[in-house]
Amino acid sequence: VDVNGYHAATSGYVPMAPARLLESRPGLSTIDGVFSGVGVRPGGVVTELQVVGRGGVPADATAVVLNVTVTEAQGAGFLTVFPCGTGVPAASNLNFSVGATVPNAVVARSVLAAASVSLRTSRFT
Repeated sequence: VDVNGYHAATSGYVPMAPARLLESRPGLSTIDGVFSGVGVRPGGVVTELQVVGRGGVPADATAVVLNVTVTEAQGAGFLTVFPCGTGVPAASNLNFSVGATVPNAVVARSVLAAASVSLRTSRFT
């Protein structure tokens, strides 16, 4: 997950240089070393990803623009990005097949309260 911008409470969209905030693959890093090499996210797992205070996202950000990528998928499935502390939405942000690499831009809201966004991976059965 790379953060590309944010929305502050008192302003509009603020673009920024992309910064890697989560890297599941071993040997690769994030902007600050946090959430580096966390491994494959299994189906049904929710990962809470702190975004505020990382990669240039300020404390007053109310939403972030993320580039979310699934790579080398081990099975077909989907990924949903949503505000932490809320229910998982019915719609996904990214659908993938075995072996696929699929990116998508996502605007995630309600960052201010939790300083994080949730990512849920699911597998088709």
